[in-house]
Amino acid sequence: MYQIVEEVDTLTILNRISKEVFNEFVNDSNNSERFKVVAEVLGVDYLSSKKIMEDVKALYKDIKTKGDSIEEAKISQETTLKGLMN
Repeated sequence: MYQIVEEVDTLTILNRISKEVFNEFVNDSNNSERFKVVAEVLGVDYLSSKKIMEDVKALYKDIKTKGDSIEEAKISQETTLKGLMN
């Protein structure tokens, strides 16, 4: 029973965090170039449908499954985005 409660709590937290990440990304003017890249590569529908939020949750689960830290994943993501922008 505790595992079920823990999974529900995790999903609730992931939903909240993914919304915060999406809103922070969209509302930060420093991300305008990144926003353009994401829109060009993945399409505007990807952002407008908030599919990105589902991907944030999936990434978090993958990171935790692999045993990586969030900081390691963040560094990897930043390197990937820089590569896309160049």
